[in-house]
Amino acid sequence: MIPTRALTLGLVVAACAGIATAMLVSTACITAPPPQLPEEVEQRPTILHESVQPPAAGFLTGLPVEFIVPVVLEDPNESFQWDVFVDYNACANPSTCQPTQPLGAVTTVNPTPGTLDGGVVLVYFPPPTGLDPSRCHSIDFVVAHQFEPGLPHTPAPPGGDLVTWTYDPAGTVPCSLIVYDAGSVQDGAFPPTDAGADALPVVPESGTD
Repeated sequence: MIPTRALTLGLVVAACAGIATAMLVSTACITAPPPQLPEEVEQRPTILHESVQPPAAGFLTGLPVEFIVPVVLEDPNESFQWDVFVDYNACANPSTCQPTQPLGAVTTVNPTPGTLDGGVVLVYFPPPTGLDPSRCHSIDFVVAHQFEPGLPHTPAPPGGDLVTWTYDPAGTVPCSLIVYDAGSVQDGAFPPTDAGADALPVVPESGTD
């Protein structure tokens, strides 16, 4: 039979060993580095293509009082830029020609917190003036967080979005003769590889990442 004193001493030693083990486990948990959190990916501003006014599908035979473009933001506090072009030409060789310039200076929008409707900002701009009524015209609205320096039609990373209206003043002009060149817009809004040079732009029906 084990003496009471020896039994008590054994229990104390066992308890101490348990505490030491728990301390080692606890220490190991504390000293282990926390898992690395994934980096937050910045989202580009996008356009609700199905909600632009006037609709961009088909041809415009008249110009509206104003164009309305809903821009979607992932972060309601983030700023963005936009500009408008008529008959944009990227000008592949700047030494012999000049790329088409925007109608006005690039506009920067800083949304006021609490004024957004579900992360959507409505951008309004007036129609261009002085257009040749005997020919078709393309009207581009381009949006991005920022544009590449000196390239107001080219969104800087993470990209941007584009909507294009085709304006046919006479209603009979063969608008398919418009040559489309979107430059480096990041939304995949380019003609298919098998389309000819006279193809109209292929613009996504809705802004997607």
